[in-house]
Amino acid sequence: MPIFHAFFHAFPREFPSAVSTLALRIAAAMIASAILLQLLTANVAHAQAQAPRVNQVIEVELRELHPTQGVIAHAQVAYKLNRYRFEPQKQLDDICEARGLGRASQEQTPEARSDQPNCTGDGKARKQSDLKTAVVGPGGQLYLTDGHHTFSTFYEMPEGGPSFQVSVLITADKSELTEAEFWRWMQQNQLTWLRDANGEMISWQALPASLGRANLANDDFRAAMYFLRDLVWRKPNPSVPFVEFYWANHLRQQAMLQPPANLTDIHAYMRWLSKLAGYVSGMNGSVVINENGSGGQRSAGELGKFVAGTERELDALICDNRELGKLAFALLDNNAAELKDCIPNQQPIAGSQMAVAENLTLAMIEISSGSQQKWQQNHDNENWLEWELQNGSPRWVEFLGYPANYGIIPNTLLSKSAGGDGDPLDVLVLGSPLPQGTLIPVRIIGIMTMLDGGEQDDKLIAVDPSHPVFGAVTDIAELTETHPAIPQILQLWFENYKGENGSVTDVRFQERVSALAVLELAQ
Repeated sequence: MPIFHAFFHAFPREFPSAVSTLALRIAAAMIASAILLQLLTANVAHAQAQAPRVNQVIEVELRELHPTQGVIAHAQVAYKLNRYRFEPQKQLDDICEARGLGRASQEQTPEARSDQPNCTGDGKARKQSDLKTAVVGPGGQLYLTDGHHTFSTFYEMPEGGPSFQVSVLITADKSELTEAEFWRWMQQNQLTWLRDANGEMISWQALPASLGRANLANDDFRAAMYFLRDLVWRKPNPSVPFVEFYWANHLRQQAMLQPPANLTDIHAYMRWLSKLAGYVSGMNGSVVINENGSGGQRSAGELGKFVAGTERELDALICDNRELGKLAFALLDNNAAELKDCIPNQQPIAGSQMAVAENLTLAMIEISSGSQQKWQQNHDNENWLEWELQNGSPRWVEFLGYPANYGIIPNTLLSKSAGGDGDPLDVLVLGSPLPQGTLIPVRIIGIMTMLDGGEQDDKLIAVDPSHPVFGAVTDIAELTETHPAIPQILQLWFENYKGENGSVTDVRFQERVSALAVLELAQ
């Protein structure tokens, strides 16, 4: 208003109306410019206040972090994911460690989520050396500079995904740079790996926008160096950025060390690792590994090669004291029969008691949606799950993975005379994959009746009431109306998952009332 007032009174009243109109237009334009300037200034100040500061630990979703390398070791991620299935505590430990908060507490409070557990370091200063790091780039974009394997694992675990929250330490703010200046600075400071899975140079524009094995390419030589770490080499101190990639590129250039065609076979993989280990052990420590490294030339000895004669045996990669080794975990899906003597075929169920709201029922998940592994509750110890054995080997479903989370209703039993199979009631929980061993309150919406080998083998159908897609469904009729293909998929799967020897027949779906009557009869 002061600007408008000054301009208005700058012209006498007797000026022609055209001039007065011009003055008003000029004043209005200046007012608009002043307001716009104030808004822009306020927005800049707000953005500056919200921008991460150097040495600040921030909480972000994985989707907000852009990779600074285009490749990872897929087998390393597979190792972690499979190990989490057998050792849930390891998953919680890794989540806490990545947050700089030590290990997961042995006793988790009821309100603690499996994706954000209670940690031994809660309420204490974070251990910065355990935190993954990021820098702020042009436009305020966050670029991950350490932790591509850990965060890709979190991205892919059942509780993870793009919205999974992690902690990162901001080590630099280069938001004032142009894109070209920023990536030049990144290379000068060894904060990006601009090579593809074959070791060939790429541009920063070729980097993926998201984490996970679906986005980051696979480097088998990088995976090999992960498995051979602490057996024939160790990470140097002080650390060397991208040291595994330097080793990988050197090994890739040796014609006699190329990987076999089938790296899903654990014996073929071990033969290849043995060849690589023999090469590293026998090489002279003065051999230059990274000819063109931005940190200068480094020799094998400088990059962690063991002194000859101090190498360790590789057997622990498969079976370590009758427990699965790293490589065995990584290749478990294709080698379970070979590894049966080392597979821990039992795991604890997460908790034993849980309060359940009215109209909900407690379910225990034995098999995650999408899994082909046939787990079940231990008949002798209800607090443990066991991998069902078939002909002495862990049983796998030789079909597509389960179309829904599969489990039981604890503390139920339906006799064969009442139409059951003498075991706790089976239940299918629609929704996202849930970790095996999970106890979850569900809403029963119906029942799928069937004959398996001529015997009644019915399955309750349920939903997780908090699920964004299925949470509001209350009856199988409603599900059939909104998602008519789902009952068809369930029927088709159960009729075919046992292959030619299967004999599942007479599959029918009944409403919630019938399902609750069966549940009441079994309690």
